[in-house]
Amino acid sequence: MNTQEIILNIAVNLGRLCRWAMEGKSARIEQFLLETEVYIEKLEEAPKSLRFQPTYDRFKSDFKRLRANVRLDPNGRKKC
Repeated sequence: MNTQEIILNIAVNLGRLCRWAMEGKSARIEQFLLETEVYIEKLEEAPKSLRFQPTYDRFKSDFKRLRANVRLDPNGRKKC
């Protein structure tokens, strides 16, 4: 998988995560958080342009914060 494909997979997963959080599908949320972490690990090793690096660094930081702060209500929906 090349760098562009990895980034596309991450973007698709983030869209799915948002939808499942709104629908309260907590099992799917965990599954795709884990899968996204694997893609981030692959992206860490993939060649990236110097121009993209600051964006990638911010994304990693934001994703790490999101991952550590997943809060769902008793119905499994994302709390705001």
